[in-house]
Amino acid sequence: MFLFLLGCWFLLFINWEERVFLFISCSNWYSCQIRQSFDVGTWIEAQEGDAMSSFQTTLLPFSSWRLDSMRGSLFCQTSLSLLKKIADTKNLRLGKSIHANLIVSHQCDLIKSNYLINLYAKCGNLSAARHVFDFMPKRNVVSIGSLIAGYFHNGCPSEVLSVFKMIGFGLLDDKPNEFIFSTVLASCSEMLALDAGQQCHAYVLKSGLLFHSYIRNALLHMYSKCSGLEDALGVFQSVTGCDIFSFNSMINVLLEHERLFEAVDILRSMVGKTSQWDHITYVAVLGLSANSKDVTLGRQVHCQIIKRGFMVNVYIGSSTVDMYGKCGDASSALSAFHVLSCRNAISWTAVMDACTKNGCFEETLKLFTEMQVDDVWPNELSYAVVLNACGFAFSNEHW
Repeated sequence: MFLFLLGCWFLLFINWEERVFLFISCSNWYSCQIRQSFDVGTWIEAQEGDAMSSFQTTLLPFSSWRLDSMRGSLFCQTSLSLLKKIADTKNLRLGKSIHANLIVSHQCDLIKSNYLINLYAKCGNLSAARHVFDFMPKRNVVSIGSLIAGYFHNGCPSEVLSVFKMIGFGLLDDKPNEFIFSTVLASCSEMLALDAGQQCHAYVLKSGLLFHSYIRNALLHMYSKCSGLEDALGVFQSVTGCDIFSFNSMINVLLEHERLFEAVDILRSMVGKTSQWDHITYVAVLGLSANSKDVTLGRQVHCQIIKRGFMVNVYIGSSTVDMYGKCGDASSALSAFHVLSCRNAISWTAVMDACTKNGCFEETLKLFTEMQVDDVWPNELSYAVVLNACGFAFSNEHW
C-alpha cells in the first residue's frame, strides 16, 4: 500500500509525456487512457513505443478516432506506421478499414498507396494490390517493386512478367532497380521464359546494373534453366572482376550441363582472382571432382577443407563422402564420414551409396542399422540405396 501511494505521489510531479513513456515501459497501454484526450504527439509516442509490446493494444484507439476532434491530423501522422504493422501481422480486415479512411479523407497519396500495395500483397489479396496499383495517378520504383514482389512470393510468376511488360510501355516514372530485375529474372527461370529473360537482360545492360552480383547470378541461373548455356557463358565472360558468387554460379551451371572441362577452366581462373573460397565453392568443386572421377583433385580440395575447418559443415562433409564414393575409394569415403561431427540423412545416404557403388554391401546394411541407432530418420533415397545393396548382395550369393 505504501509503494502504491508513493507511486501516485511521484506521478504528480511529472508531465503527461513522461507518464506516457513510463506506462509504455511497463507494457500497460491502458494506463494512457487516464487522460481522455491528449495531443497528437503524445498519442504517436504511445503508439510507436507500444510496438515493443502488443500490436493489438496499439490498435485500440483506432476505433475511437471518429470521436476525436483531431481525427484528421492524427490519422494522417499515424497511418503509415499502422499500415506497416498491419502488413506485418497480415490483418486484412483492419487494413481495408484504414484504406477506406484514406480514401474518404483524400489522403491516398503515392507513399500510402505503396504501403497499401505491400499490405495487400503480404495478406495474399493480390487483386486488391493490383487495384491500388492500377488506380495510382503516379507510380515509382517502390510501387512496381512491391507489386512484383507480391506476385512472386505468392507463386504468380506469370503476373510478374505481365507487370514487367508495363516498364517497356513507359508506365513507370522511375527506372527499375536491381531488386526488380532480379525478381523478374527469377520468374523467367520458373516459367522457362527465355524470350522474357533476354528482354530483361537487355534492360539490365541498358540500365548499367550488370555489376550487381545478384543480377549476374540471376541471369546465369535463368539462362541455365532455359537451356541458354552459351548466353550464360557470355554473361560471365563479359564482366570483369567477378566475385566468388558469380564463380560459384557459373561452375554449378556448367556442372548441371555436364560441361566438366569448361568447369575446370573456370576453377583454374578463380585462382588469384577471388578471395578465399566459401562452402558453396567447395561443394561445387567436390561435385566437379566426383563427376570427372578426378580423385587427385578431390583429395587436394579435401586437404584444403580440413585446413580451413570446413568439415564441420554437413553439406561439405557429405559432398566429400560422395566424391570419394564416385571416385571408387570406399575406404576414404568411410574415413571422411566417421570424422563428421554432425550427420544427417544426406551424409548417411552418401556413405551408404559410396559403399554400395563399390561392392561393400554388408557395410551398407551395417551403416543402415547404425543410422537408426543414431536416431536419424532415413529419406526415400536412403531406402533406395539400401534396397539396391540388398538386391546386389542377393544376386552375388546366387551367382
